Amino acid sequence: MDCPVFVLIDDSTVSQFYSIVSRIVVQSLYTIPNQTVTVRHIQKPLSIQFQEALREFQSVSRVLLFFGRAEHARSLLINALSLNMTDGEYVYITTECFVYPLFYGTLDWRYGDENDKIARDAFESLLVIRPVDFNETLPPGGAMDPAELSRRALSNYNFSLPLTEQPLPNLIAPYLSMEMFAQVLNESFVKYGSSSLNDGRHLAGMFINETFDTFVGKIVIDGFGQRTVDFTLSGFDATNITFSPFLFMNAKTGETQVLRDFSWTKGKTWPPRNKPKCGFSGDSWDCRTTTNTLLSGFLPAFPIMTLLALFALFCCYRSHYLSEKASSSYILWKLDEVLLLPALPNVTDSDLLSI
Repeated sequence: MDCPVFVLIDDSTVSQFYSIVSRIVVQSLYTIPNQTVTVRHIQKPLSIQFQEALREFQSVSRVLLFFGRAEHARSLLINALSLNMTDGEYVYITTECFVYPLFYGTLDWRYGDENDKIARDAFESLLVIRPVDFNETLPPGGAMDPAELSRRALSNYNFSLPLTEQPLPNLIAPYLSMEMFAQVLNESFVKYGSSSLNDGRHLAGMFINETFDTFVGKIVIDGFGQRTVDFTLSGFDATNITFSPFLFMNAKTGETQVLRDFSWTKGKTWPPRNKPKCGFSGDSWDCRTTTNTLLSGFLPAFPIMTLLALFALFCCYRSHYLSEKASSSYILWKLDEVLLLPALPNVTDSDLLSI
């Protein structure tokens, strides 16, 4: 079933995250049989550019993937509402890797400006793909209050850490790295003896395809040495006027779990059609006869499995990227086994001095 997808990429965004992810997603979409993909770039997040892109989107698809900063996604939705394109027939999807306003903006309808009410209504047509944040797996009392973190940073280290620049995952990651490294060292020492602690190739291999129990829960490392991150798909909860996850995907198994009932905007049926009943131009031959008009009402809706497939692409984009670029010297985080030396024999200080 052909499900046309429109991909809009904001080239004005500084972060390379959106550039990398959009490229991998587009490449993956092209591998789906009978898949129509339209890719457009905008150089500046201006209303005129958004409206031009939206009009083209309206003529070719009903599913739009947006890669760009959060405030630009908000502007896109505001312009979509002005064009009557948030009536439940259109699905807008964006991603939020984690909350870090400095890099990614703030994905919220409340900006304290004259467009807040418009944005709130428009956000009902938006779905958000998010990784499961470290904060969501912290044990009770494990998370430090952001204000307290700022106070300690200033008093103990004379370092200014504003509340808006606190990506907690970035702060927890170094701690987790040391915790996992300690587990590897302990396991290697117990199983293989002290000489194994000098073998970089051996120690690096012990991280691959392993699951580590940490203070934030289980951390799974895949065959490329990357952390496997679970994802959620969130929709706008009109009752709590915020985004709430309704679908969970286990990145390791690919299994999905429905977290709550999901109601689509304007009371429309979820999922909406992947194509209008009478075609994008409204002059489909199926709508020109009485008989076919009745049949056209049963055209398949936008396939939920296609949406899940798009969702899954975010879970595995790192692995695909590393697989295709494993030999690239730009992947600085990939350990090159050629550069890792085998374990050295037991060498004393006197031996070193005699060399």
